[in-house]
Amino acid sequence: MKRGKPLKLATQNLVGAHEQTNDKCVHATYSRDKWSHLERGYRTWLMHIGKLGPFGDLLSREKTMNLVVNEIKLYVEVMGSGKPLIFVHGNGEDHHIFDPLVERLKPYFTCYLVDSRSHGESEKVDELHYEDMAEDIAEMIKQLRLEKPMYIGFSDGGIIGLILGMKYPDLMSQMMVLGTNINTNGIQKKVKKSWEDVYIKTGDPMFKLMVEEPLYQLNDLHKIKAKVMVVAGEFDVILPRHTKAIAHHIKGAKLIIMKEKHHEDYVVHRDDLYDLCMGFFIKP
Repeated sequence: MKRGKPLKLATQNLVGAHEQTNDKCVHATYSRDKWSHLERGYRTWLMHIGKLGPFGDLLSREKTMNLVVNEIKLYVEVMGSGKPLIFVHGNGEDHHIFDPLVERLKPYFTCYLVDSRSHGESEKVDELHYEDMAEDIAEMIKQLRLEKPMYIGFSDGGIIGLILGMKYPDLMSQMMVLGTNINTNGIQKKVKKSWEDVYIKTGDPMFKLMVEEPLYQLNDLHKIKAKVMVVAGEFDVILPRHTKAIAHHIKGAKLIIMKEKHHEDYVVHRDDLYDLCMGFFIKP
């Protein structure tokens, strides 16, 4: 869901961020050239093992699937080659919000792009609950026999990721959650009120979901074992103190605040997160 009006900014060569691990904060600037040496080495290795042809063309598998999970049809696109990396979008969106980012990441990961229930090409349901959406992903991982996959979730997708981490601590190896809250108190009051008004007028189950859920407490996050990066915009609809509290209550979590960014203008149809992904999911 477009949880706040996005600020349209041109893609910059430098992406600024405040990087924080629990209580320690340092300003960091991420250059788009930072990982060029890593990319060259990694592509050379892929060529050596036969996953890249002699001219660097990726011999990747690209396919679509309609999995039956928890009695509904879940649409998944698969592309790329490497360790499994799952992408889950936000409220009212579909997997295409990640297209520019996936285009750059697919030489290094097998990307699983999911349309959550009642979104995109997945089956529509009468009611939406984050617990059910998380169970869909858990069942998908089980059916596809993905071993310790990595995960990127934006907004509602981030909530789903944290639920998975709490309910199934050993399921995933790493998670990057973007613009995420764990209870309704983490949303700016004006934004939450606007959602409530829309729900009262329309009865839209997607707005009902955001108004009434999630309902977790910060201590619940102590169950998470996966390596986690918590990311939010400087002007996000998620309250800054809530974002910081989430990172603080997950052992070893890293906090990144995207300077001069809002809720979605560094995520939706953007590749701004490429450098962070390379640094977080692939150690130099």
